[in-house]
Formats: sequence, C-alpha cells, structure tokens
Amino acid sequence: MRTAFALAHLSPRAELRLLGLISPSTVPVVAPIKLGIPPRKAEVLTPAEARARYGYAKPAEAHLEFRARQAARVFDDGKAPRDQGLIESQEILGPLS
Repeated sequence: MRTAFALAHLSPRAELRLLGLISPSTVPVVAPIKLGIPPRKAEVLTPAEARARYGYAKPAEAHLEFRARQAARVFDDGKAPRDQGLIESQEILGPLS
C-alpha cells in the first residue's frame, strides 16, 4: 500500500482519479489544493467564527427541541425513532441507500 500511495502521490491528477474512486464527494474540495489553485480569499475562519458569520449553532446545541422529541418518543413512549433527521440530511450527506 505504501508503494501504491507513493506512486499515486507523484501525479496530482492520478491521485485525484484514485480519490474519485474512493471518495467522489471529496474531489471538489481537494482538487484545487492538489492542482495548486489559489483560494479566492486568503481569509481563514475558525469553526466558531464561521458559525457566527453564517448563523449555525454549535453541534452540541443544535436541534435541541428535535432531539428532546426523539428522546421522549423512544424512551418515554417506547416507539421507534423517526427518520426525519436522516431524511433532511440526505441533501448534504447523500442518499440513505
């Protein structure tokens, strides 16, 4: 494996083709770096700065009401959890099946 990775690392394009087979959704993120394309902006944000700028809650504080309803459904009512969160996440994370 080390030899294969070392050979692939010699050519950024070959490396991107292999990455496309292993993890296609990462290619658009990694390709500009591998191909030496400079960023549009030199600005770098911390996760906290990005959350504040774009209006996202901290992961530990996100969706507290939804999580409380799920917990009550499962632990209090003894029902199976709903797939609502999974279904909503498909747009970002990809299809469930």
